[in-house]
Amino acid sequence: QGEIAEALVLVRRAADRPDLLLTDLTLPDMDGYRLAARVREELPDILLVFTSGHDQGRTGFETGAEPAGLYLQKPFTRESLLAIVAQALEGTVEPG
Repeated sequence: QGEIAEALVLVRRAADRPDLLLTDLTLPDMDGYRLAARVREELPDILLVFTSGHDQGRTGFETGAEPAGLYLQKPFTRESLLAIVAQALEGTVEPG
């Protein structure tokens, strides 16, 4: 869990707390849902955007208790990435 643990340390130490986490659902050490849940322990109001190259994010990790967030199917364009980030930041999706 080296890179994931390192990312969590950076989140804890950041002077400016991030407003949004963009994560792939398939990560080397854990899935994106677990990462988002861990980040939410530190930042309960963080907005989430998940991405995956798998069909509609169906990676086999879903338990029904995943943190709420938006989903962006890979491959995506710069414009679709910017649009979903804007959608999340505009408050279209509630954290939690």
